[in-house]
Amino acid sequence: MKILEVIILAVIQGITEFLPISSSGHLVLAERFLGFVKDNITLEIALHFGTLLAVLVVFRRELLALIKNFYKVHRAREIKEVRLFAFIIIGTVPAAIVGLFVKDTIESLFAMPRFTCLMLFLTGVFLLLTKFASKLKPKRLNWFASVIIGLAQALAILPGISRSGWTIGTARLLGIEPKKAYSFSFLLAVPAILGATILELFKLEGNFFQVSNLLPYIIGMVVSGIVGYFSLKILRKIIVMEKFYFFGLYCIFISIFFFIII
Repeated sequence: MKILEVIILAVIQGITEFLPISSSGHLVLAERFLGFVKDNITLEIALHFGTLLAVLVVFRRELLALIKNFYKVHRAREIKEVRLFAFIIIGTVPAAIVGLFVKDTIESLFAMPRFTCLMLFLTGVFLLLTKFASKLKPKRLNWFASVIIGLAQALAILPGISRSGWTIGTARLLGIEPKKAYSFSFLLAVPAILGATILELFKLEGNFFQVSNLLPYIIGMVVSGIVGYFSLKILRKIIVMEKFYFFGLYCIFISIFFFIII
């Protein structure tokens, strides 16, 4: 692919991977309407790795605290400190199962732009429902909520379903306060994105980066990472302002627009 095409796709990935508007859906539509064709999945891996680095940088303190507290699990009086770690594991299980056993069977859906539009519309409607989350009685993150949020994350295997939109939205509708919903969603994203990247690496079947073609992938990784970093910062402010549901209007509009012109 040309460098300009890589940069455009990297910007789209960096914005949509974290904002609740579906990265998979936008990449499907971008490749369809801009005429981009990825010759292999190496670029996809590079883009995902770039956004993973963005999460690691933004949530470095939370992740370091998780690692530190993990080593305290053998001390009964400090079990509360590792509860979040357990919640992340529980929330990751549904997506892991889907990724290992279902992903290959629905890959054909990524070649169906109208299906993507329908899923984007569904995401938009769901996001609009989060407008009422502020009226719910605040609740703490617990085992049940972790499972439900994990199931919401597993839905993101479908093109047009936003991982961040459905995990944050589900957390908010369960009564979890905005900052906690935001941080838990993206702590869940670390094993999810890492797992997806590893699965894609296996598909390379030993054909890794060729030195002569390395530059586009490096550029894509850096651009998606930088854009992703700022997207995370912007999203946090929007969630704290209780304006998360605004993204629903965008998803509904763009889904209808592209559905009509396809």
